[in-house]
Amino acid sequence: MSSMRWSLMLAALLLAAGCSNMQSSGPAGQGSDVPAGSHAPGAAEPAGASSGTRTGSPQEPGTSADALTASPSASGNAGREGDEAAASAVLSIYDTETGERVTVPAPASDVVQLAHDRTANRHAVAFLVEDGFRLYFPDEDRWQHVPLAIRQTVATGGGEKEGALLTPRDEAAGFMLPLRLSPLFAGDRWFYLSRDTEIFRLDAGTGVAERIWAPSGDREGRAIYGMSASPDGGRLAVLVTRDGLGPDTDLLVVDPAGGSVVFERQKAAAVNKSDGFLAHMYIEWLDDRTLGFESRVRIFPEGTDGERRTDGRWGWFTLEMDGTSPEFRTVPESRRFRYASDMSRLAIETEDHEVILLEDSRAGTAVDDMDAVDGRTLPDGEPSPSDGTRLGTGILLGWMDDRYVVWYQNETNLLLEDRFY
Repeated sequence: MSSMRWSLMLAALLLAAGCSNMQSSGPAGQGSDVPAGSHAPGAAEPAGASSGTRTGSPQEPGTSADALTASPSASGNAGREGDEAAASAVLSIYDTETGERVTVPAPASDVVQLAHDRTANRHAVAFLVEDGFRLYFPDEDRWQHVPLAIRQTVATGGGEKEGALLTPRDEAAGFMLPLRLSPLFAGDRWFYLSRDTEIFRLDAGTGVAERIWAPSGDREGRAIYGMSASPDGGRLAVLVTRDGLGPDTDLLVVDPAGGSVVFERQKAAAVNKSDGFLAHMYIEWLDDRTLGFESRVRIFPEGTDGERRTDGRWGWFTLEMDGTSPEFRTVPESRRFRYASDMSRLAIETEDHEVILLEDSRAGTAVDDMDAVDGRTLPDGEPSPSDGTRLGTGILLGWMDDRYVVWYQNETNLLLEDRFY
């Protein structure tokens, strides 16, 4: 067994030992097959860890060894559930170059986000827990606990006043709305969407969260289905509904410092759902001028003026903010999908939560917006899950360094957002 694999497995016991604020600085992946200078996931063993603890071994693609492989129970792991929570949640990292898979015991959570800090080329996985967030940095061999409380606003006869402090978990449950994190962060600055209408900036160093943007003017009250901070944290890309909780969205790029909209594309994306239900749409900055986001494209026959839809396709838009038409790639029907940055490989999570790696060399098709009209159809030929490599079972989180595919298993293999629509 390579030392890279052992280093990642053993450091994961930081969480099982309850060391929420401990930082370890052991070398990552020494003696492993990972080239020198790359960001190999790995972590040092915490003091007092049991040498007999089994945290799992890499599984060759296509095997059925998907059982959870958490460490022995230890108190203080993940909020109220303690030992049971630690034993029911696992983070998996699969190396597409070596075929190695390692597993890390993780907090039980239903709000989880893999995020990338492009200012420092590092990654983190954020877990919403009872009193804030737990952050795992596989590149840096450490866990970080970020306590966070939000001041509740209470309506009174004379208006509103500040009420009791709420944790993010309390707020999400109280409003029956999922809380979502941006897939990009910058240093200690994290960004999350709350109540589907407000975006907060969180300082992970201090635990202070500040509301920085919400739809206003003629967009006031509209829901936000997707959000991502820019690589430097200075702008926000948001998918805002065009009408209430309808399926169609506009894309806005916002300067939160002044609240101004610096770029807008109407009817940019749509989700397949009924009116009145919430939705979550993944969006991410690919570089400083290019955005990628998921959407469903509707296809209408020629001559019907958009009145009779014949087909719909699920896929991925890439949009440069220069006025040109975006490109669209169809993908297999799935719960979640994530492209590698060069668009040559695609990881999907099927309806049965199987995580599958697919090769995809197709070019994108220029499409003006989510309504592909006048008889235009999109090319067939998206890769079939049956032709891919099965990596495991769980909730797909995404890619690290275009090399590692990351997913997460909790008790239900569902996130909070999966329960609302």
